[in-house]
Amino acid sequence: MQQGAVTMSEYYERYIDNLEQIQKLMQFRPKEGLSAERMITEIRDNARQRHEICLANDRLLENVLFGREPASLKKEEAQELARFADRLFLQEDSLDTGIAHYIHRLLLEYARKTQDLKLYIRELYQAGITLLHVKPIVLHGQVRNPFRDQITAYFEEGASYLDRYDEIEDEETRDFILRCCEKRDEKEYLYVFPQERRQWWEDPEVDSERKAFEKYVLKGILTYHPPTYVHSKMVAWIGEMLCRRMVAAAPEKLAGTMGLTDAESVRREGETLCRQVYEGGLCHDLGKSRILNYIGLYGRKLLDEEFACVKLHTVLGCSLLRVVGAEPLARIALHHHQWADGKGGYPYPCDPCPEEYRMLVDIVSVADSIDAATDNIGRSYASAKTFGQLVEELREGAGTRYRKDVTELFDDEEFYREMERELIPRRQRIYCQVYGLMRQEYGGGRETGNGSSEWTAAFGEG
Repeated sequence: MQQGAVTMSEYYERYIDNLEQIQKLMQFRPKEGLSAERMITEIRDNARQRHEICLANDRLLENVLFGREPASLKKEEAQELARFADRLFLQEDSLDTGIAHYIHRLLLEYARKTQDLKLYIRELYQAGITLLHVKPIVLHGQVRNPFRDQITAYFEEGASYLDRYDEIEDEETRDFILRCCEKRDEKEYLYVFPQERRQWWEDPEVDSERKAFEKYVLKGILTYHPPTYVHSKMVAWIGEMLCRRMVAAAPEKLAGTMGLTDAESVRREGETLCRQVYEGGLCHDLGKSRILNYIGLYGRKLLDEEFACVKLHTVLGCSLLRVVGAEPLARIALHHHQWADGKGGYPYPCDPCPEEYRMLVDIVSVADSIDAATDNIGRSYASAKTFGQLVEELREGAGTRYRKDVTELFDDEEFYREMERELIPRRQRIYCQVYGLMRQEYGGGRETGNGSSEWTAAFGEG
């Protein structure tokens, strides 16, 4: 089949080439000796290239895959799609498991309509195995796949053809039936627990779970996806600024938080509250450490199934933080995407946040939105807003999505200008620090004469 002068197979090749290019771009590490300004330029250019490839891949998928009806497929097209899916999913080193699963679901319906038994059995297995390789999640010490029921249905239907095994002559089809039987019996679909989590209790240099948490979990985010680590540090800083301002200007609004009963006790324990918000910002997206294959997916838009997994980061982060006994931080991780009025956001359903932590959550929620919407370096390259635009959105959402007590802090002109003035240089500093750490991890950074690295000398401490 052709679309213009380009065949479908050429579109598929172009998509795969783009994915491979994205993988290389995601491995970006700054070169030794770069100035701070040059490092920021290269980080932003890397983000721009990823964004352009993502748009190109979205257009390719719209052209060759999304919206295609099973009944409209010809046999040759179905065969070509199957080959494309096989190249995308290799179990050990997959290019795009999500799109492979999408194709197998399409082919499953095609096989059902054409009554192609051989293809139907094959696609039952392939749809199950690709969905099985969705990154597992960790809840209450157990590792599970969020699509376990769907996976089970695929494999059990495939295994049901065991009754017809003797009358099916094709060896490959028989093999798929046996594979479905084997997978059907793996009721919990358990995976080997991630190596870094096992090291929490095995590393002789780490004398507490809290230190182990910082060493292995936070470092894991840093090494796998630096933009998420930058975002976490920015949210921590913004959140602390908001909390500090509230303690100074309206301490009575924090009464009831963390057992503090009145404005005076809030003033007295203000540093403790600010520290909780800072740590909450640093850890609010910690659950993404369990789903980094989606957070790091910049080759295209997320599918519905993938976005459903991303939204689980709130529950996963809460679970991880409770392991180390950090209940206030666990609550921030769990509730930071829920609207202040409780009528929107996620996770849903979910028990309401206890009032003693609610203000901390609402502060971090605002800080999260500020950084996510205004980062024009490596995270929201194409859609970044100015600080002024974002504050207007916060005000529009006051009382519903955002807590009015927090958004009203920006009514103070001096505080507003201070945040606006500091936001961009602070983000630049943190990007340079984080990518400077990455440079040291993968070859070391160039030090200045006083022992500090060049990016620290240029931008100061973070």
